[in-house]
Amino acid sequence: QARVVTHNNVPRIFVDGKPITFTVCTYESPTGHESPADLNSFKEKGLHVYHLASDLGWKGGANFEYDAIDAEITRILNVDPEAIFLVKLNLYEYWSGNNAPDLKWGEENQAECCKRADGSLYQVAFDNSNRYGPSLASNRWRTFAAANLEKCLRHLEGTLFGGRIIGYCLCMCEGPEWMYWGSFPDAKIFCDYSIPTQAAFHQYLVRKYGEDKI
Repeated sequence: QARVVTHNNVPRIFVDGKPITFTVCTYESPTGHESPADLNSFKEKGLHVYHLASDLGWKGGANFEYDAIDAEITRILNVDPEAIFLVKLNLYEYWSGNNAPDLKWGEENQAECCKRADGSLYQVAFDNSNRYGPSLASNRWRTFAAANLEKCLRHLEGTLFGGRIIGYCLCMCEGPEWMYWGSFPDAKIFCDYSIPTQAAFHQYLVRKYGEDKI
């Protein structure tokens, strides 16, 4: 069991009632960057926390696959049986370029994606793909991502190593560190004038001021 508590006036992660040293071995994608020798060196220093990154496993349609993250966690545990994991889950798949299934979702749901002030669709800049960034105000996107996230979590928690996962870090947008679409590398461009965002803004105005007029 893992939880964050205040210990000596600072936040600490406790696992099974004991504070852990939160120096982590970090991976940006589950492809086995670290060799067994590297993992052994990490283990021998008494460090056992690993930060891995993965997408939600959606491969298009009703197809899901978790082989990569499963294999990497298993590989690490074979070297370090005391390993525990913080898993970074990208809600919008990165690093797959124009082969990413999310490319198709954007093409099929353009009205749910970010639009610039001139009405053109914003294309994700970070990985040089031609994907459209889903509007964070899109209920269709939220429903889709939530279902995929739940399916991924049920899979990971149901594995033999599910008990070795101490937490999840959910990521999205540019980076993907929740920098809003267009903030990187353009830095000065707000790029979501989509219908979902406009509707959400009008709802905010009504809640805040009782009407949707500026």
